[in-house]
Amino acid sequence: VLVHPLDAYRLRDPNAQTVIPLPLPLEAVEIGGYLHHDQQLTVGSLSFQVRHVPGHTEGSVVFVEHAARVVFCGDTLFAGSIGRTDLPGGDYEQLLASIHRELLSLPDDYICYPGHMEPTTIGQERRTNPFLQPSDLYGNRWERQ
Repeated sequence: VLVHPLDAYRLRDPNAQTVIPLPLPLEAVEIGGYLHHDQQLTVGSLSFQVRHVPGHTEGSVVFVEHAARVVFCGDTLFAGSIGRTDLPGGDYEQLLASIHRELLSLPDDYICYPGHMEPTTIGQERRTNPFLQPSDLYGNRWERQ
């Protein structure tokens, strides 16, 4: 199992990370290595760029395969929504900033495969996702950061 260092504690002590008590105890997972921002990860003939996208959790990452123009975005970005930030380790403003910096910087035709629900594209989310639109009277808040 590979994990970003900031999420490693979740695997070392998974029972301490549950919000709702579970009927069965969870066992710690042995960490086989760490993922870092801009790392290249090869799986078969595919080469993924790891991008750190904190906000859903401290160590959330996405995997971008530029040749295939796809992103495995986990629980960071969904069709018409974003990942939850109300659980331990979540940070709404950080997730929005991360999505703008690491995902919306990709071309519109990149296909996003989220951890749940149907695929979408960067362009579709840029145009229609209500969480990613300018939200104040002074212009796009992401351009000021």
